[in-house]
Amino acid sequence: MYSITLQKTWTMEIVGVEGNTTNSDLVTADWKVEHINRTSTGISGTIDMRYEFTEDSMIEIVLYRSATGNADSYQLLPYRILKTQVHDFMDQYYKGFIKDFETCSNFPVIETKARDYKFQQLYRFNKCTFTTDPMPNYLQEGYYKAIIQFSGETDWSVTCIAHVESIRFRDSLDTNPIEKVSPGLRYLSFSILVTKARDYKFLQLYRFEKCTMTNDPMPNYMPEGYYKVIIQFSGETDWSLTFVVQVESTRQ
Repeated sequence: MYSITLQKTWTMEIVGVEGNTTNSDLVTADWKVEHINRTSTGISGTIDMRYEFTEDSMIEIVLYRSATGNADSYQLLPYRILKTQVHDFMDQYYKGFIKDFETCSNFPVIETKARDYKFQQLYRFNKCTFTTDPMPNYLQEGYYKAIIQFSGETDWSVTCIAHVESIRFRDSLDTNPIEKVSPGLRYLSFSILVTKARDYKFLQLYRFEKCTMTNDPMPNYMPEGYYKVIIQFSGETDWSLTFVVQVESTRQ
């Protein structure tokens, strides 16, 4: 049996970054966006950490989206990382986010536990980028604002803004690799794309039997609750498919 493994249906460009602090005696930050090449950007700058993280040091990440990028048009998204002790955050999310800084900064390479390291120093970042692997394969176009908030000894934050553009539907199909799946996952009549989507005809009766969906394209971190997904088609006629799923957290 075969299925289509979907890749990212969007591209992202970093368009803004800034730092804020309530006590410049303990931490200062200076950020800017720089072009890596003609089509991609990265973050450069410094963070001067003049205090050491303790058990009271906390971090929280909040996400917003705007269709236009206007400062007063951002709306809070349900995806967030709740306030967590800093060392625990690094232990849990180092491979997903922080590891990206290994090649573009002097941030410590954490090989054991975060509590084994000291973080009070001047950090330099040179055209750093972020992996999109933990992010969903499907993102609505627009501007996304991530605010990384630190609290404890002092309150300070880093705000990053990225612009997301969609890849056209057929073009995204063209780039999807074909891979084998288990016999329990059965796509009974959907076309197997081995060339380009435009090379195929889709006018036929499709039958599906006990199909499941991989969660690989979904974010690694989702709040518990019920999620409704509406797949809308338009053109010759308007039609849609609606799925409702329940998400429960994995208890560690």
